[in-house]
Amino acid sequence: MNKGDKLTAVSECIMNDDRNPTLTVGKEYQIMDMDSEDFCVLDNEGDQHWFPIIECGLYFDQNL
Repeated sequence: MNKGDKLTAVSECIMNDDRNPTLTVGKEYQIMDMDSEDFCVLDNEGDQHWFPIIECGLYFDQNL
């Protein structure tokens, strides 16, 4: 997994605070930034959304 890679969402990632989905299943998202433990994509709201690398498979299918 590297910055610039594209991932396909497999979950809507419902946020606890407003119960709105921030991802669209089947849509590709590009990794915008990452560090040793987390990566981020721009979500449907245009926000940087950070995910733990270890939980990537819960939300994305890697198209690498």
